[in-house]
Amino acid sequence: MCAMKNSDKPMLQAEVGGGGRVDTCEGLQRPGYMVHDFSLPTISGNRIRISDYRGRASLVLFFLGNSSKDNGFLKELAGRKNELTEQEAIVIAIAPHMPGIELQKMAAKFVLVLVDEDTKIHRQFGAVDQQGQPASVIYITDKFGEVVSVHSELNHKQLPNISEIVKTLEFISHQCPECEPSEWPR
Repeated sequence: MCAMKNSDKPMLQAEVGGGGRVDTCEGLQRPGYMVHDFSLPTISGNRIRISDYRGRASLVLFFLGNSSKDNGFLKELAGRKNELTEQEAIVIAIAPHMPGIELQKMAAKFVLVLVDEDTKIHRQFGAVDQQGQPASVIYITDKFGEVVSVHSELNHKQLPNISEIVKTLEFISHQCPECEPSEWPR
């Protein structure tokens, strides 16, 4: 258990300059800071860089753990594709190993799947348990890459349901004045 709260710690120079604040107790990036950029291959071998979506779409970054619930969660996300598309959001699943056939089929339909074979990105985003095994974590960012919310199954916490994710994306859309038509008369 962590003895020092993040608010008690001095800010690092990178944080003062806008770098991502990390909760050292859980290793998770904190809301209000830019998501760390990374690049990983898709299951077809193409490399995707997270910053390529900056300014284009909100992101739901789903770090897959070793839980059997992950596939069900992704299926439910895929089933609500229209709602996510309305909110201009893209779901990106980050798998700790080459995914099975079922996940590959889903990737072809809706969810972009990236492969993190050495789990380096999982570790960077706090998506590993105390034994270093991949754990389920969800990051939701706005269109500009700012982390809006972080959800982790670590420490016996539950991930949000799909309705909560959609509500968060709706909130982001309404909070972004650059994303809405101007209210000023022309």
